Amino acid sequence: GRVKTTLATSDNPSHVKILTKMPTINGDATVTDIKTLISNDVDINGNILPVVLKQELAITNETNGKTHTITRYFVPQKLEGSNSMEVDLVSKTEDVAVDMEE
Repeated sequence: GRVKTTLATSDNPSHVKILTKMPTINGDATVTDIKTLISNDVDINGNILPVVLKQELAITNETNGKTHTITRYFVPQKLEGSNSMEVDLVSKTEDVAVDMEE
Protein backbone atom coordinates (compact mmCIF):
# COMPACT_ATOMS: atom_id res chain seq x y z
CA GLY A 1 0.00 0.00 0.00
CA ARG A 2 2.61 2.78 0.04
CA VAL A 3 2.10 4.10 -3.45
CA LYS A 4 3.26 7.41 -4.97
CA THR A 5 0.98 8.89 -7.65
CA THR A 6 1.61 11.88 -9.91
CA LEU A 7 -0.87 13.70 -12.16
CA ALA A 8 0.19 16.51 -14.49
CA THR A 9 -2.45 18.81 -16.03
CA SER A 10 -2.29 22.04 -18.01
CA ASP A 11 -4.66 24.92 -18.73
CA ASN A 12 -2.56 26.38 -21.58
CA PRO A 13 0.93 26.14 -23.18
CA SER A 14 2.48 28.37 -20.47
CA HIS A 15 1.04 26.50 -17.45
CA VAL A 16 1.51 23.11 -15.80
CA LYS A 17 0.17 21.71 -12.52
CA ILE A 18 1.84 18.62 -11.07
CA LEU A 19 -0.05 16.96 -8.21
CA THR A 20 1.85 14.25 -6.32
CA LYS A 21 0.54 12.13 -3.45
CA MET A 22 3.14 10.14 -1.56
CA PRO A 23 3.82 8.38 1.73
CA THR A 24 6.36 9.95 4.12
CA ILE A 25 7.62 9.05 7.60
CA ASN A 26 5.06 11.57 8.96
CA GLY A 27 2.10 10.15 7.01
CA ASP A 28 0.73 10.84 3.54
CA ALA A 29 1.72 14.08 1.83
CA THR A 30 0.29 15.96 -1.13
CA VAL A 31 2.65 18.11 -3.20
CA THR A 32 1.15 20.68 -5.59
CA ASP A 33 3.71 22.17 -8.00
CA ILE A 34 2.27 24.88 -10.29
CA LYS A 35 4.59 26.38 -12.92
CA THR A 36 3.48 29.40 -14.97
CA LEU A 37 5.48 31.18 -17.67
CA ILE A 38 4.85 34.93 -17.27
CA SER A 39 5.46 36.97 -20.41
CA ASN A 40 4.24 40.31 -21.75
CA ASP A 41 4.26 41.72 -18.23
CA VAL A 42 5.02 45.43 -17.71
CA ASP A 43 6.31 47.47 -14.78
CA ILE A 44 4.65 50.58 -13.33
CA ASN A 45 6.18 52.71 -16.14
CA GLY A 46 4.94 50.46 -18.92
CA ASN A 47 8.36 48.92 -19.64
CA ILE A 48 8.24 45.29 -20.78
CA LEU A 49 9.64 42.92 -18.17
CA PRO A 50 11.71 39.81 -18.97
CA VAL A 51 9.97 36.45 -19.19
CA VAL A 52 9.95 34.63 -15.84
CA LEU A 53 8.89 31.18 -14.69
CA LYS A 54 6.81 31.31 -11.50
CA GLN A 55 6.75 28.21 -9.32
CA GLU A 56 4.15 27.79 -6.58
CA LEU A 57 5.01 24.76 -4.45
CA ALA A 58 2.72 23.56 -1.64
CA ILE A 59 3.38 20.52 0.53
CA THR A 60 0.49 19.34 2.72
CA ASN A 61 0.66 16.76 5.50
CA GLU A 62 -2.66 14.93 5.02
CA THR A 63 -2.60 13.64 8.62
CA ASN A 64 -2.58 17.04 10.36
CA GLY A 65 -3.62 19.32 7.49
CA LYS A 66 -0.54 21.57 7.81
CA THR A 67 0.81 23.12 4.58
CA HIS A 68 4.24 24.51 3.69
CA THR A 69 4.18 26.93 0.72
CA ILE A 70 7.07 28.33 -1.32
CA THR A 71 6.81 30.72 -4.28
CA ARG A 72 9.88 31.10 -6.50
CA TYR A 73 10.68 32.97 -9.70
CA PHE A 74 13.18 31.78 -12.31
CA VAL A 75 14.67 33.74 -15.24
CA PRO A 76 15.34 31.68 -18.40
CA GLN A 77 18.73 32.39 -19.97
CA LYS A 78 20.02 31.27 -23.36
CA LEU A 79 22.94 28.86 -23.14
CA GLU A 80 25.92 30.01 -25.19
CA GLY A 81 26.19 28.06 -28.45
CA SER A 82 22.92 26.24 -27.81
CA ASN A 83 19.28 26.40 -28.88
CA SER A 84 18.08 25.42 -25.40
CA MET A 85 17.30 27.54 -22.37
CA GLU A 86 18.45 27.06 -18.81
CA VAL A 87 16.65 28.50 -15.81
CA ASP A 88 18.31 30.43 -12.98
CA LEU A 89 16.74 31.03 -9.60
CA VAL A 90 16.46 34.79 -9.06
CA SER A 91 14.44 35.15 -5.89
CA LYS A 92 12.44 33.26 -3.33
CA THR A 93 9.50 34.80 -1.52
CA GLU A 94 6.73 33.70 0.82
CA ASP A 95 8.85 30.92 2.34
CA VAL A 96 6.63 30.04 5.30
CA ALA A 97 7.91 27.30 7.60
CA VAL A 98 5.29 24.87 8.87
CA ASP A 99 5.99 21.99 11.26
CA MET A 100 5.10 18.98 9.12
CA GLU A 101 5.15 16.55 12.05
CA GLU A 102 2.09 15.70 14.09
